[in-house]
Amino acid sequence: MSHGPRYRRLVLGAAALGWAWSATTAPTAAAQPALDLVPPSLLEAAAAPWPEGEPVGEARVEVPCRVSLDETGGVLEVQVLESRGEAFDAAAVAAIRASRFAPAQQDGRPIPARFVFRWVFEPPPPEVPLDVPAEAPAGPSTEPAPVETPPVPLAPTITFEGEVLGENDVPIEGAAVSIEGAGLEQPVVALTAFLGDFFVFDLPPGRYRVRVSAPQFATLEVEEEVVPGELTVVLYRLAPAAGAFETVVRSRRPPREMTRRTIETREIVRMPGTGGDSLRVVENLPGVARPQFGVGLVVVRGSAPQNTAFYVDGVQVPLLYHFGGLRSAVAADFLERIDYYPGNYSVRYGGVTAGIVDVVPRRPDREAWSGYVDVSLIDTGAFVEGPLAENASLALGLRRSYVDAVLAAVQEMVPFDTLQAPVYWDFQALADWEPSPDDELSFFAYGSDDRFSVLIDDLDAGGPTLVGERTLATSFYRFQADWRRRLGDDAENRLLLGVGYNEFLVRAGVSFDALQGFVPIQLRDELTWKASDAFRLSLGIDTTVTW
Repeated sequence: MSHGPRYRRLVLGAAALGWAWSATTAPTAAAQPALDLVPPSLLEAAAAPWPEGEPVGEARVEVPCRVSLDETGGVLEVQVLESRGEAFDAAAVAAIRASRFAPAQQDGRPIPARFVFRWVFEPPPPEVPLDVPAEAPAGPSTEPAPVETPPVPLAPTITFEGEVLGENDVPIEGAAVSIEGAGLEQPVVALTAFLGDFFVFDLPPGRYRVRVSAPQFATLEVEEEVVPGELTVVLYRLAPAAGAFETVVRSRRPPREMTRRTIETREIVRMPGTGGDSLRVVENLPGVARPQFGVGLVVVRGSAPQNTAFYVDGVQVPLLYHFGGLRSAVAADFLERIDYYPGNYSVRYGGVTAGIVDVVPRRPDREAWSGYVDVSLIDTGAFVEGPLAENASLALGLRRSYVDAVLAAVQEMVPFDTLQAPVYWDFQALADWEPSPDDELSFFAYGSDDRFSVLIDDLDAGGPTLVGERTLATSFYRFQADWRRRLGDDAENRLLLGVGYNEFLVRAGVSFDALQGFVPIQLRDELTWKASDAFRLSLGIDTTVTW
């Protein structure tokens, strides 16, 4: 008795021959033309013993493969459809490639073909001991009773095969083909492969309802018939879905929560009317208006500008815009997102009655150093970022306007009695460090300075005390250190320290000069515990001392 590999009959699909679908464009199964087709056949099988090192059991091992032949019968490709282990898969592929096949024929001429071939490995027979005694001992016979070998089950046969295509006959991968009817207790579902093809084993003869569905395509429903002893081959073309999908969800209405609009970096750089400036995006949000020109503040829902607070990652700053609202005081390249609360915010923020704008810096790039220089009609800026180590990075930025220099040059050519000269500049330095997998430290130093001067040289423009310089200036500087520590999978603690300086200057000629300076110190600690998706607890303390 031979225990080598056994072979099942070839199952030929119309998809392999490439003729069944060229004469129709309908989204249902096409009628097959009456052609004289001869499937490929196995001429000589290569030897493929049981792989070494694999455990030998009583059951055989079958490796289903999809084989592609050229018009001469040469093997072009062998693809394992269901893996039986690395050793069996490799042995089956090698054996099929070493075997000889007769090509498929159409009307008497050879053609390429693609079909399913199942390579079967039979377990080798048990070894018979060589040291058999010459004479059997006296007494009753001890030979074991013969054991009947159970019949070998037949290998599954493909009875329904096809392909699903989209627009321009592009194969659709992952489409679901659901088949029900003809006495099936449950629907049979097949998923299309990379080339849009699918196949189903051992469907009983009869009529079936087939439903084909895929994301972004209209669902197709047809009826097909499986004939005994024949392979049913179909082609389905799905049309794109018309309009947007509509989903109706019936559930309990969720409780009312606070309103928060988050703007990420990719939205910041693409939003029109902002010139890529980060915080000018806030001006386009619902409920936000701008006060008179020259003040870098915003009006939220009709409230006074001073009733809206600005934060940089939890540290409060006096303003986020330079004079005139031409630029924001923090460059967009340092920001990860902007959180805007028009009202009804939590106790995490306080001290104001209108809105909250909190900008969150991002982690600098740790892959490579990069930077740029930006020159515009009103200012020039530079930015650079890169890694300091595998777990640390640094980003630096600087910007200054030169409107005052341009106006000074213009005044030399065309003298003016009154000259307005706005000047602003800002800087940022951001460092990030992860000393351990559970700890993350960040250090952010930034500042902004704005001066708006009106030079009056004409005595008729006002009283003698108003002649000279009228100046309005504001500036602020901050240094903040942030330490985040993960306390397990569900808890985190954040400690934040911010120290800064605010300055306001009002000067009118030689008679009035007011300068105010403040040193705010802010300490914040917040512990967050997420017990479940429905319960989250935050405990913290926020202390601010201003000198």
